[in-house]
Amino acid sequence: MSNHIILPKAPVLVQEISSSQAIYAIEPLNPGYGVTIANSLRRVMLSSLEGVAVTRYSIKGVSHEFTTIPNVLEDILDITLNIKALRFDAIIDSPTILTLKAQGAKVVTGADLKLPGGVTIVNPEAPILTLTSKDAKIEMELIIEKGFGFRKDIEQDVQEEVGIIAVDSIFTPVIRVSYDVEDTRVGDKTNYNRVVFNIKTDGTISPLEVINKSASILVEQFNALTVDGAQVEEVKEEKPALDIETSSIKISTLDLSQRTIKALETSGIKNIAQLAQFTQEDLLAIKGVSASALKKLADQIAKYDITLA
Repeated sequence: MSNHIILPKAPVLVQEISSSQAIYAIEPLNPGYGVTIANSLRRVMLSSLEGVAVTRYSIKGVSHEFTTIPNVLEDILDITLNIKALRFDAIIDSPTILTLKAQGAKVVTGADLKLPGGVTIVNPEAPILTLTSKDAKIEMELIIEKGFGFRKDIEQDVQEEVGIIAVDSIFTPVIRVSYDVEDTRVGDKTNYNRVVFNIKTDGTISPLEVINKSASILVEQFNALTVDGAQVEEVKEEKPALDIETSSIKISTLDLSQRTIKALETSGIKNIAQLAQFTQEDLLAIKGVSASALKKLADQIAKYDITLA
């Protein structure tokens, strides 16, 4: 690393607003690095962290999203918005079904969901719908999945099945993130940068974890752009051979001295295909072909994946 580029210290907690919201500072950063690093981190925080969300649901007796449900205060649109706000922490590898059964006049919330092992709801107090009669009954199935960022309802993998209602899914566990770039002092200089992040999550991940995971993703991306000597050599070895018929490449077209070309042609070697039939010892025996000429010749034909024995 260039000795004039300093490295920042680990994020420092400035203020813990709640268990899911905190302010962290990152410093010192080279002049101009504040916006670059802060904006990159923010983009990753909002788009690339894994989370869990409802992708679709169904209600018993409801065939489509414009159906009116007896003894339910909300319409399907309002119910969908409520379901969209449910937040889960889950260890799942595939779409998982959650069930809900409720009856009587009450507000049905996330706490009424029956959850399988490995799944917890972060905001059980969140309302889903309101039953308005003691005779009211509701049965629902919700499908949750893991994902990244945001997925529109029209992008959900919903089969052509009556009663399945797709949901706009917000997978990212980060609800809101903002930052300010300030000046800070390093030695006698006061133009270095300090970035202050205000991060609010859904409770499934801490603000510090958000910074750490986002930074790791960026490091992985930038590492993919670096190439060391071994990788360069590997790329060279995998380079496909030129699709050229060697018999069509004349010796006279190679970057050789006229003396060497004349000596080879006099010996009956007119093209590379004929040349490949000779060993280095045979070629050195030809009058007019020196050791230095042979080395240059070997370099020329190596372009066509041909080596001299």
